Amino acid sequence: MKMTDLLIKLGINLDLRNRSGKTVLHQHVCDADLDAVLRLLTLHADVNLPDV
Repeated sequence: MKMTDLLIKLGINLDLRNRSGKTVLHQHVCDADLDAVLRLLTLHADVNLPDV
């Protein structure tokens, strides 16, 4: 199980930022992880948050 899947299962806020200021969605976009991006979009991660 990927860390993102575990955190989603635990009910984290998908729009929290990491130390670099990126949301989990931003990070997976940067990593070109299309499967994770699509899953986050399905779970309604906010696509309108600015990348910091």
